[in-house]
Amino acid sequence: MWLQHENFQSFVRNHWYGQISDSPMENLSYRLRNLKLHLKWWNRHIYGMSIPKLMHCKKSFWALGLHIIPTQTWTTIRSVRWTPPKVGQWKLNVDGASQGNYGPSGGGGILRDSTGCIFFAFSNFYNI
Repeated sequence: MWLQHENFQSFVRNHWYGQISDSPMENLSYRLRNLKLHLKWWNRHIYGMSIPKLMHCKKSFWALGLHIIPTQTWTTIRSVRWTPPKVGQWKLNVDGASQGNYGPSGGGGILRDSTGCIFFAFSNFYNI
């Protein structure tokens, strides 16, 4: 969404500034924090209030006798972090995905110990 906005690249260029030391890593860290701060503001002001705008459009469609039929469900994205097993134990994490009930699908897994050392990993494509 951001990348498609006509002013996004110039916005990033204008806020990618500042040198606070001779250390390239400190400067990179400062620039990233600065850009993050400005992107939060930009997101609120450019894309903010999107739900009320959507509801206004929906009411306008209804007034014209048109109806919106949802074609997909919305999901919530959440950050998940791997937690190690107890010392002396191993942990097997697996996951998979599919396009429909019958269709291209795949899966995989990884076996690690309490230090995060990988003992085994696998993946497979299932053309069902």
